[in-house]
Amino acid sequence: QEDAGILTRDEVVVLCQLIKAKVRGMQREREKQYVLSSGWNEQNCSDFRTAFQTFDEDMSEILEHDELLKAAEALKGRYWQSQGNMSLIFVALGIDPNKEIKMNFLMFLRMLKMLEETEARRQQGSTTGFGREQTDKLYSAFQALEPESQGTVRRETVEKALLQTGTKWIGKLDLIEVVRVLGLEPAHVEFGAFLRAMKTLQGHSEGSFEEFLDDVLSWEDEDRDLKFGEQHRTSRRYSSEAIFPSAGTSPKGVKLKVARSM
Repeated sequence: QEDAGILTRDEVVVLCQLIKAKVRGMQREREKQYVLSSGWNEQNCSDFRTAFQTFDEDMSEILEHDELLKAAEALKGRYWQSQGNMSLIFVALGIDPNKEIKMNFLMFLRMLKMLEETEARRQQGSTTGFGREQTDKLYSAFQALEPESQGTVRRETVEKALLQTGTKWIGKLDLIEVVRVLGLEPAHVEFGAFLRAMKTLQGHSEGSFEEFLDDVLSWEDEDRDLKFGEQHRTSRRYSSEAIFPSAGTSPKGVKLKVARSM
């Protein structure tokens, strides 16, 4: 047939809508699985979505800067007390608070979970010898190593971050010993183990521990970024916003010929 393999403009629009619906369905399943793994139930998920939609004034399914500020203000007092604390949460989510902020529903759920567990983490920090603000900063540094993780970070990632940032602040032999002890931890390190390692490093620090912590906060795994590409780098640093194809575009590797509809 003469028109075989050719899609009309209307057919391309329909195809893009189908792709968008499929991606949205996959995202909904990810959200559901995150809710269940976090110890919440489907009613909690429904309540959280209602709250999210209340703040999402333009119904874009994304909370942008002004909308997110209103959400943060509503949470103030219950979960957090200062803008500095909220900025650390953004860093832990992989968002640069100094850049454009966009938050989808899954990221909103992750933020709520982090805020919900704030006091428990601070108790962990207190037991290890860290104050409240320092514990918040340590958690942001820990979570920012792998923003998509759920409560643990791969040991190899922690070791790499400490080795690459610690040489300026800690003697080489002391740093190697800390990494050796960290090597006794499971392959996926929990926050408590990270706290213990950082407490040991604090004792050996030859300069400002706070500046060392700032270096850990801003550290990026260049090997991983190269492996997953620039899209992963952008997602890690700023947001995990889903980007849907628009009309007239096609998935990579698929060529579409568009015919004008009559």
